[in-house]
Amino acid sequence: MHVKSTGQPEAGAWTIIEHRVADHAERELFRTDAAEVVVMPTWQVSSSPDGSELAFCLSAIRARTSRIMLMPAAGGPARMVAELPVDRAPIISWTPDGGSLILRR
Repeated sequence: MHVKSTGQPEAGAWTIIEHRVADHAERELFRTDAAEVVVMPTWQVSSSPDGSELAFCLSAIRARTSRIMLMPAAGGPARMVAELPVDRAPIISWTPDGGSLILRR
């Protein structure tokens, strides 16, 4: 599985897409709310060591916060696990056991 995030400025939304290398099929896993202006750098999608979860950062411009989100890699609802000042989005990585996230700023 290859995960990529792509900005769609004309729609005001960002998406995370699963791209299967074997057959090039794509499936949308997550889409931001177009009503809120967000920034989602492409390097911010991080897969857990066992591949079951994705972590990513959404920087909400209006709310002036960066939200660290988790979601199942197979798709499903994302949940916020941390909220930080918007000054700079952290780089997200996982501990080897997958039990914690490391946020580097």
